[in-house]
Amino acid sequence: CALGDILEPELELSFFLKKDPLGSEIPITHSILSAKRYSRDEDNRSWLALLSQLEFSDLKPGSYILKARARETTTNCEAESVQKLDVK
Repeated sequence: CALGDILEPELELSFFLKKDPLGSEIPITHSILSAKRYSRDEDNRSWLALLSQLEFSDLKPGSYILKARARETTTNCEAESVQKLDVK
């Protein structure tokens, strides 16, 4: 994720599953395995790469929507990413 001008970002990550787009979000337990800050790019943005492990215990086969949310706590800026997930 891009961090803009924030020198010491404080990120809160959360992950959710949804069975359908209008369904309720089911929180997923996760842990961060590694984090690496990259130097600023040509637009003067810093980048942070995170590797997270998600816990999918007792997940039944089917199609789900996986949502990842990152919130920077000092600015309260938030970003989301959504991906279809098929469990067999």
